[in-house]
Amino acid sequence: MSKTREHRSWCHARERINNPQALDYENYGGAGLKFEPAWNDFSVFISEVGRMPKDGARYTIDRIDNAYGYVRGNVRWATDTLQARNKTFQVNNTSGVCGVRFEDKVHPNGVNSTLYALAVWNGLDCKQRKKHFKVSTYGLLPAFAMACAYREKMIKELNEQGAGYSDKHGK
Repeated sequence: MSKTREHRSWCHARERINNPQALDYENYGGAGLKFEPAWNDFSVFISEVGRMPKDGARYTIDRIDNAYGYVRGNVRWATDTLQARNKTFQVNNTSGVCGVRFEDKVHPNGVNSTLYALAVWNGLDCKQRKKHFKVSTYGLLPAFAMACAYREKMIKELNEQGAGYSDKHGK
């Protein structure tokens, strides 16, 4: 199976954990995450985790809880969409809340602008959705709180439809 997608995904996971020269090592092995010792044998890994689904989607190895490594009970095959919904907090986030930011929209006159608190999420179709809350109407903190609450509501509704956002998404 050395030329299969399962094998390549397994190799990349081991690389992130074990190789200090790997691009993402500092976020994996360098952060103390472990790789299940028995899974260093690919045949043991594939017998326990199984083959990736054959439904035409692209799958890679996903850690269900990103606080833990590639260990028994914490690994699954996931699509890119599901993995995106299982990501932790982005390092470039400046608002402190996943999927909520401020946006300053410049008016067509190029001089004036309007500040909004913006909630952003992806629908089941993976297309980005947005909802703006005008700071001049609600105030800075209330607009931000409304954007946070609205995004949380949308994520809850999406999960009721099977979206798969994890409890730790953005945390």
